[in-house]
Amino acid sequence: IDGDPIRTWRVSTLAASVELSPGRLNALFRDATGMSLKHFIVTARLRHSLLLLKQDADGRMPTVKEVSDACGFSSQHFFSRQFSACFGLGPLAYRNGGTFG
Repeated sequence: IDGDPIRTWRVSTLAASVELSPGRLNALFRDATGMSLKHFIVTARLRHSLLLLKQDADGRMPTVKEVSDACGFSSQHFFSRQFSACFGLGPLAYRNGGTFG
């Protein structure tokens, strides 16, 4: 998941690949990591977005919408809310030199 965070990861597909029910896989994952598999996937996408937000693409910075789309979020609004909840500041504030905390 960390190696390919923008892939469309589904708990049901991951569970089938290891011959477990989605509920059982999620329970085992939560026991091992302290978070749900879905939360881990969203967090991996958010970590990937940190790189994209500061990346110069053809002489310009990508828009928040472009980063949101590239990271597989359903909307820019959802991405921004998740980013702020995870890192304590919004994507534009981060791009403009804001620090976490």
